[in-house]
Amino acid sequence: MMRKLFLTLVALFVVAELSAQRYDEVVYLKNGSEIRGSVIEYTSGETIKIQTRDGSIFVFQSNEVERISIVRNIKEKTAGLEQGHRWFVEYAETIGECSRIELSGVYGYQIRPKLFIGGGVGFHYYFDEDAYEAPIFVDVRYDFINRRATPFVDVRGGYTVGTYFGPYCSPTVGARIRLGNWGAINIGAGYTMQFLEDYNEGGLTIRVGFEF
Repeated sequence: MMRKLFLTLVALFVVAELSAQRYDEVVYLKNGSEIRGSVIEYTSGETIKIQTRDGSIFVFQSNEVERISIVRNIKEKTAGLEQGHRWFVEYAETIGECSRIELSGVYGYQIRPKLFIGGGVGFHYYFDEDAYEAPIFVDVRYDFINRRATPFVDVRGGYTVGTYFGPYCSPTVGARIRLGNWGAINIGAGYTMQFLEDYNEGGLTIRVGFEF
C-alpha cells in the first residue's frame, strides 16, 4: 500500500513540475504601471482581465493598456525560499531490520534562502514487537530551488527513548510540492539508522508530510 501511495505522489510531483508556470504575461498600462500574471479574459477593444500569482484579479479598459508582453519568470526558477518560520507534520514507514511507522512534527527557521534548521519530536511504533520510541532530533534541510516542485535533501539526527534507547540518523531526498500560498506537500525516501546498545539496525524510509 505504501508503495502505491509513493508512486501516486511521484506522479503528482511530475504533473506539478510540468504544469508549473515558467512564463508571465505582463500588462503595461499607459500610466506606467505593470501588472504581472496570467490574462484570463480578453475582449478586443473593451476589457482585459489578468490574475496575479497571489490570486488577485484586475480588470482594465483597453484604452488604459499600452501593450501586453510574455516574459520568462527567471526568479521562480532560481530564488530560494523566504526567510521565516516553517512547520512540518509527517507520516513515515521504515521497512527493513527496524520496520515501523513514524509520526513526527518539526518546527524551525529558514535562515537562508535554501537552508532550513529546526528541531522535532516524534513517535515510532514497531508492530512486530509491540514496541515504541519517542525521538528528539535536529533537522537540517537544503532546498535546491524555489519552484512549484522543489527538490531537497534533509538530514535528521537525534536520540530515542522508550522501548529502545540510542542515537539515530535519517537522511532523506525528496520533493516539496507547493500548494498555493498556504502550504506544501513533502514526499521523500531515505535510510534510517538506529544505533542501539548491543547492535545497530536500519531500513528504507518513505516519508509523506505537510508543511505550513
